[in-house]
Amino acid sequence: MHSYEIFGKREHGWEPMEVERFENPEPNGSKTEICNPTPLTLAPHSGVEAPVQGLTKGPRPYEMDVKVVAEDIFGKKYEVEVKAKS
Repeated sequence: MHSYEIFGKREHGWEPMEVERFENPEPNGSKTEICNPTPLTLAPHSGVEAPVQGLTKGPRPYEMDVKVVAEDIFGKKYEVEVKAKS
């Protein structure tokens, strides 16, 4: 994967969210989850997990529709919509 874009659905439409590499350490310090890793090499149909995370400004609703767009090194984009809960 070459890059990620994440959008949150607001009353006026899809709003871009801040996307950068994040490191989320586990509370006990045993492991650190890395979100939005780029570049990321994935084998086709491998089922490898790629955690993504986006930040948004303004009031944060409990539940939000989120669209994740990932672009590969050839410029092809893949998109999925999910419901995020805080």
